[in-house]
Amino acid sequence: MNRVDDMLASGLVTQDPESEKRVIFNVPLYLPKIVIENGGFELFASAFGWEAIVNGAPNTQPAHEKAIEIIWDFVNNIFDEEFIKLKEKQAALQAKQELNFLKQKD
Repeated sequence: MNRVDDMLASGLVTQDPESEKRVIFNVPLYLPKIVIENGGFELFASAFGWEAIVNGAPNTQPAHEKAIEIIWDFVNNIFDEEFIKLKEKQAALQAKQELNFLKQKD
């Protein structure tokens, strides 16, 4: 895994202490303090379905944790979608090559 080793060596990623199969890529998110003071996390999380009150009681999941979950899901979904698109393109190219090969036998 040369790419991962290079990224670890440069400090771009760090080893996940919970899993040898994962690394941590920290992305700083700079927010003005005034945004947080004015409920920025709550506003962001609520845009994705989070509610401050659930069944008449305060939500046990803090808004900032929901925000992190939303960002993780977004990144993972984009990776999944792009990986599928890549594999679809590769499969289509391979199918075209096989089809061209079969046509040459006629």
